[in-house]
Amino acid sequence: MTAENEKPVRKRTRPKAKKGRGRPAKFASEAERKASKLAYSRKYNRKYQSIRTKRYHEDPEYRAEILRASRERYRSNAEYTPKNFGRWWDRAEEHAVPLTLKGETEPSLVIPVKVMAFLCNVVPKVLSGWITQGKFPRPTHLLDDNTQAVYTVKEATALAHTLFLGLKGKATFRITDTTIIEKLLTAQLHASE
Repeated sequence: MTAENEKPVRKRTRPKAKKGRGRPAKFASEAERKASKLAYSRKYNRKYQSIRTKRYHEDPEYRAEILRASRERYRSNAEYTPKNFGRWWDRAEEHAVPLTLKGETEPSLVIPVKVMAFLCNVVPKVLSGWITQGKFPRPTHLLDDNTQAVYTVKEATALAHTLFLGLKGKATFRITDTTIIEKLLTAQLHASE
């Protein structure tokens, strides 16, 4: 065979895509797409919500699984961080302030509410809220000028340590944590004796 008889090798090339080909856009804008998605999810939820609610109330195994999954989602959330309530319970002596209590002449070492908040590893506003809600015992001693209520060092150490042990690994201190609240009250009673 000679070069004259050979057929030229032709490269295969893809034809260029024509404009307008492909799947047409379903929505004109992103806002329209989001609105459609929201409408669909509402319609779906309306249809199946009553079935799920009924099953939740009637089936204890289903309810337990739903609650477990909910807790797991909460704990896997980046915002969930267990707090170290009462973290500085052992530093009460270091942060005690020498002040005169009402009815005494000699100054004694006491813990003001702000320092108590530090020992409990919360801000003073949170500790004041706990005291108002009845979750944390009120200070039992007044200063000589009746301006401030304070804790003794022994009370502060006992309260912060009880809080540390009771709320280890928890993210919040709820009013429903009644056993911890009772332990706090008894710790204050034993420390003040």
